[in-house]
Amino acid sequence: MLPPFETLRDGHEKIKHNTLLYELGRIDDHQELLEAAEFLCRHRPPTKEGLTTIRRWRLNGHSKPASVPDLLHALCRAFDDYRSTHPDLTYEDAMAAILAFKETVEDVLKGGRVES
Repeated sequence: MLPPFETLRDGHEKIKHNTLLYELGRIDDHQELLEAAEFLCRHRPPTKEGLTTIRRWRLNGHSKPASVPDLLHALCRAFDDYRSTHPDLTYEDAMAAILAFKETVEDVLKGGRVES
């Protein structure tokens, strides 16, 4: 295995993240396959998150670059979805959740992980 992709292996013989390797193997374009594998090795997402990322990559092509309007739109959709199933949500609870989310984002961007 190429040195930059060693993080996809555990030791010298046993391959870890078989499901990630399987999903990578389904990418037809060789260059995209290498880019996706490099992304996984660089960011080391949890397996479930990595699978989602690679599937989106494979099925939809590369995502467009991140933008504030797109992120805001996605967050508003998530908020609306939540409110539709929790009509009793109060302003105070919503603000508390938003502040907790802000702290989570700060932690993740500093290299932490989202705790569920």
